[in-house]
Amino acid sequence: MESHSLTSLAVGQRNAAPPAPKLDVVNGDAVGQWVELKKAYVGLRGADPGPFGGAVPRTTHADILQLTTSWTRELGKVEPRDEFEKTEHDRWKTCAAEVARQYDRTKSNEVYPGNGRFWQECSRRVAIYLQARKVVPSRWQLFTEAVTEAIAEVPEVVSRASKATAEAAAGLLADPARFAAVLLGAAVLLPPVIRAWRAE
Repeated sequence: MESHSLTSLAVGQRNAAPPAPKLDVVNGDAVGQWVELKKAYVGLRGADPGPFGGAVPRTTHADILQLTTSWTRELGKVEPRDEFEKTEHDRWKTCAAEVARQYDRTKSNEVYPGNGRFWQECSRRVAIYLQARKVVPSRWQLFTEAVTEAIAEVPEVVSRASKATAEAAAGLLADPARFAAVLLGAAVLLPPVIRAWRAE
C-alpha cells in the first residue's frame, strides 16, 4: 500500500466523507469535542465493542483521514513548552504516520482497520493533552508528577495519620506549597481524564 502525506490524501478525499469535523481546541473544550465527535460517529457509522466494553466508532478510511487532519491542525496551534510536551507531539505524529500508512484510497468508504487504536489511544490522548495544556499555566509534567506522587503516597499518609499524634499529623502539612501543588494538579488533570474515559 502506498504511503501519502495527510494533506495530499485529504485533498483527494474531500467528497468521500461527511464534512470535516469542526474542532477548535484553542477556544473550546478539547475533551468535550472529542466526546461529541465520538458520539456523532457512533450514531453515523455504528460501533464495535472495545477491549473494555466501550464503543469504538466504525469510522471509515475517509473519516479517519479527516479526523487526523483536523487534530493535527489543532495540535499545530500550540508549541511544546518542554521535553514532556514534545513527547506528546511526537506521539501524535506517530499516530498520524500510521494513518497515512494504513489509508487505502480504494477503500475510502470501508471501515478503517485501526479504529480501536485511533479512538481509544491516539485521539483521546491528544485531546486530554490539549485540554490540560490549555488550563495549566505552568508545565504539564509538573502536575502529572504531582498527581502520580500523591496517589502513590495515599496509603502511607492514611496509615501515618491514623497513628500519629496531633503534632505528627500537623507535620504532614508542614509544606503547604507542595500540598497545594498536589491538590491543584489533581484538580486540573483528573477531570478531563475522567471525562474521556467515561465516554467509553
